[in-house]
Amino acid sequence: MTKGPDWMPLNVADYLKDTSHLVAHEHGAYVLLAMFVRRYGALPEPSMMRRHAHMSAEQWSESGERIVALFRRGSSGYSAYERMVGEDRRRSIPRALRRLVFGRDGHRCVYCGTVGGPFQIDHKLPWSRGGRHELDNLCVACLECNAAKGALTEQEYREAIA
Repeated sequence: MTKGPDWMPLNVADYLKDTSHLVAHEHGAYVLLAMFVRRYGALPEPSMMRRHAHMSAEQWSESGERIVALFRRGSSGYSAYERMVGEDRRRSIPRALRRLVFGRDGHRCVYCGTVGGPFQIDHKLPWSRGGRHELDNLCVACLECNAAKGALTEQEYREAIA
C-alpha cells in the first residue's frame, strides 16, 4: 500500500451533515477509519476494521455497518468520506472561468447585492451535493453570504433567508 500524507483536511459542514446520526463512539471510529483511508488509500480488510476503529465486538456489531456506509458513494457520486476531506473534487476553478463568472455577475454578490467584497466563487449546487465547476453552477458571493450558505443549494439558501 502507498502511504499518503500525515495530515487530513476537514470540511466541517459536510462532516456534521453526514454524521449527525452517529453517537460519540461512532464518530471516533469513523474518524479513525477515515485517517486510515487517507493514509493507506483504502479501508482495512473487513476482518481488521473493528480493530482499527478501536471498538469492542459488541459496539462493532451494532455500529459497523452504519460507519462503513459512510465510505460508500451515494447518489451525488461522492461518499461522506470524500465530502469530508475533499477527495477528488477540490481542484481550483480555472482562472478564465472565474473571470467569466465575475464579469457575468458584475462583481456583485448574487445573494445580498453587496459590491464591497471580499468575494468568493460559490457553487449554486455545492460540491458536497454533486455540483461541478460549470458556468451555470457558479456565481459571485460575498464572504459572509458564502459562509452562511454552506452546503445548501441556492434555492434552499434563498428560502432560509426569506
